[in-house]
Amino acid sequence: MPNFLLTTDTNNTYIQSGASATPGSTAPIIFTGMGGSPELMRITADGKLIIGGVTPDGSLLQVGCAALVVDQQQVVSSSYSTYTDNFQTFVSGVTGILAGITLYVATDYTGTLEIREGAGLSGGLLSSKALTALPSSGASTVDIPWCNLISGNTYTIALRGSSDWRGSATDVYPDGYSPSGGDRYFVTLMRSATPTNLMSVDSSSLVTNQTIVQNSVNTKYIKQDLVDDEAVSFPVSGYGWGYFQVGNNAEYSRFMFNQVGAGVTGVYQSSNVAYNAATDGYFCIQCSGGNLIITNKLGATATIRGELNW
Repeated sequence: MPNFLLTTDTNNTYIQSGASATPGSTAPIIFTGMGGSPELMRITADGKLIIGGVTPDGSLLQVGCAALVVDQQQVVSSSYSTYTDNFQTFVSGVTGILAGITLYVATDYTGTLEIREGAGLSGGLLSSKALTALPSSGASTVDIPWCNLISGNTYTIALRGSSDWRGSATDVYPDGYSPSGGDRYFVTLMRSATPTNLMSVDSSSLVTNQTIVQNSVNTKYIKQDLVDDEAVSFPVSGYGWGYFQVGNNAEYSRFMFNQVGAGVTGVYQSSNVAYNAATDGYFCIQCSGGNLIITNKLGATATIRGELNW
């Protein structure tokens, strides 16, 4: 039976929730309507805050999420063979967040699940998760750490190490392949990215134009006025994601960036946002020389607010 305590000391009030009374034990805290439903808010046992949803697919915060939908799938499971570093490619039909993947293995699998750009194991790593004894008793759904996909692009699901990944011995999924022959069993669960899913933040409460490093992840919060044709650069490295808002949501963009070749790729945006070029009449986002470059080409002074993560 979970334990719940409300305690205080000289300076603080603590809410303690654990699976047992043992120090260090944790358990989620869930806020619901009367009678236990609907679920309104949850603080997970590992510290994630989730509002308006159940699946913890965001690394810190999930607000007003779109419904979870099945996008791509291949659910024939009649065949398998032991294979090292097996993978299955697919073409995303939804722009948004890959929240989960359903897999089916013939023997319990321990190893690393990876999501990569493009077809095969050489593409950029978008997300990874260590799995311990993924059960072979039936299909299992795995939550995916934050991973943005773009409709029409090819991606790869990989099981590193040796696996007995069930699937079809023949090609039954037309938009992908597996090196072990045929197609492997998989289902992608997506949350579509639409402007209604944007999180509103009172920027006056943020530490702006400062980089915060936590768990080897860099986060920069930004608030800055830019006159017309003015550009500002933010040093970044590798790949990451960000969002920006101009004025009172006059223009907005959520995007991914990669310092090596890919530049900036939009996930969703308003009509006057341009990527990888400084174009008159647009709010412009570029990636070059180790910098994420924001240029105001909208014709008037604009206040920008946003966040970068890499």
